[in-house]
Amino acid sequence: MGNADENRMRLYAKEQCQFVHIGVTCDLKKEIEYYANGIFKPTNITFHNQKVNIFNNTAVVLTATMLYY
Repeated sequence: MGNADENRMRLYAKEQCQFVHIGVTCDLKKEIEYYANGIFKPTNITFHNQKVNIFNNTAVVLTATMLYY
């Protein structure tokens, strides 16, 4: 995320995934667009915790991070 690496984002994220930010929910295409166009431009990302909930064939990953701009 910090380097807006589109190839890695596509490698690790499923096309159908949803990204949730404070006030914004978007699909993978829009998330990549935000980073590639400099809308999201963090200089440092600190991960505080991560929780995975699995419901049958669906996983919900909640990650608490702090982005520094």
